[in-house]
Amino acid sequence: MLMLDDDLGHLSYDIAGDGSPIVLVHAGIADHRMWDAVVPALAERHTVIRYDLRGFGESALPSGPFRETDDLRRLLDHLGHERVRLVGASWGGRVALDFTLTHPDRVHSLAMLAAPWPRYHWSADMIAYDEAETAALEAPPYVSTWICGCADPLAAGTTWPTD
Repeated sequence: MLMLDDDLGHLSYDIAGDGSPIVLVHAGIADHRMWDAVVPALAERHTVIRYDLRGFGESALPSGPFRETDDLRRLLDHLGHERVRLVGASWGGRVALDFTLTHPDRVHSLAMLAAPWPRYHWSADMIAYDEAETAALEAPPYVSTWICGCADPLAAGTTWPTD
């Protein structure tokens, strides 16, 4: 992957194809690889740009506060793209929407797939569910399984609970 270095670390990205630019923004439980199956078809007619959000995939954890819309703008500026088609899934859809609202002149079209809506007021049950899910993802061995990215997590030394 290519890297765009900045004061906060770096963003990793790749490019395929040639044509009008389309940017694919991954979900919050994935990285740029979630788009692997669609890139070949899109690259037949578009310049397909995929990047890893900060702290995901091959992008570095941020060394300070940042805004995902600024990261996307910085990447597009670096690549010389004034207007793009944006596609985002889940959290990536939220990033794409926020970018569109912040920089409407830079977006030709927007597709959001199951994106969380800004300023939506979640129920107490949903907040409790989110907190429990976050705690489970942060508890070993589940995170190590997800992070190692290997087909056989036991080969990476992960042990499974027996209860």
